[in-house]
Amino acid sequence: MVDLQDRTPDGNSPSHSTSKSPSRFPKFRRWRTKSSSSSETQDSSPEIAHTSPPRQQPHRLLSITEVPASLSNDLIKSDYTDLYHSVVDHVHRYYLTIPCHQDGLRAKIASTTAGAHVHTREMIHIISDIKTRAGGLTLCISWVILSRCLLLKSGVSNSPGSTFLPPEIVECFQSFSFGHVVGGVRVQNHAHVNWALLSRWKQITAALMHATYVSNGFSYIDSRTANVERALKDLEPLLSLYAIPGSQGRLTDLRFILQKGARLAFTLYGEPCVWQFYWGEDDFDTSDRAEIDPLIKAAREQPLGKDVRRRSVGSNASGANIDLSKVVIWPALLRVVDGAGNLVGEEERVLSAHVYMKQCARITV
Repeated sequence: MVDLQDRTPDGNSPSHSTSKSPSRFPKFRRWRTKSSSSSETQDSSPEIAHTSPPRQQPHRLLSITEVPASLSNDLIKSDYTDLYHSVVDHVHRYYLTIPCHQDGLRAKIASTTAGAHVHTREMIHIISDIKTRAGGLTLCISWVILSRCLLLKSGVSNSPGSTFLPPEIVECFQSFSFGHVVGGVRVQNHAHVNWALLSRWKQITAALMHATYVSNGFSYIDSRTANVERALKDLEPLLSLYAIPGSQGRLTDLRFILQKGARLAFTLYGEPCVWQFYWGEDDFDTSDRAEIDPLIKAAREQPLGKDVRRRSVGSNASGANIDLSKVVIWPALLRVVDGAGNLVGEEERVLSAHVYMKQCARITV
């Protein structure tokens, strides 16, 4: 058999001079020139030559698929409870429970509690009454924090300019087809949504952003910092009306609490499930849960104010008939969809129960 490098372009035998007829395959000729003698032996029988398989490359996406395990319910509940206690301690430490000038109170409450479950008129009476003011301020701070914490939530949390989640996550989520459909967590009306895929996406993106938003949280690269400052400015006009004069460190402490709320938001976001803050009046059998739920137990042991009756706001006030025993100042934390995309049963969905005004103020009904 004649080697291919010795053939002329017209296919003649090697008896013809190759110097007059250069090969059509100069690159091939150079490769053949550099070949070893052993490779020439293989080329003499090209029909039986074998090519060794390519080397296996290491899996470069392994770190993406190996996301951290889910946190325990006890750890999540502990973070949630700790945030509530931080808000309560802040209110006790820095705000007055005596009559104060309340210039522009209606506008300031309306701005702070926009979208809240308690009407502005009722909030005015709760905060104006020195017996319920501490609970009312706790409610306002709680609302500003928690309304910015969840991805699937109708309110300020779905705006990149106010959310406590990474703004880039909210912007990305808004591009999803179901991002404009779900105005809240009403999963029974949106069975077509692949909740399992959404949970997996949240878990993966949280793992990828862990270094930025956990290890280096609120550093110069943290995009949540601007939104925390906006929340501080939203609260300050109202809180400053009742601040103890000359109190040092109030804004620093409040900023720290807002940052703690943002950390909770990222913790909940990274879990493969769908969460809901439930501000409704359903008590989820809190009388039976008081012995096992530290939030309810602590609320009863650490009241926010004096004994209060239902009509403490005054008989002539338009909001005097509000039932303060049903006002929720801290919502229940519910897991409504699990990582597999299934609805969670009623008995398993409540991770932490409500705190009512009656529990923290020892209302006499």
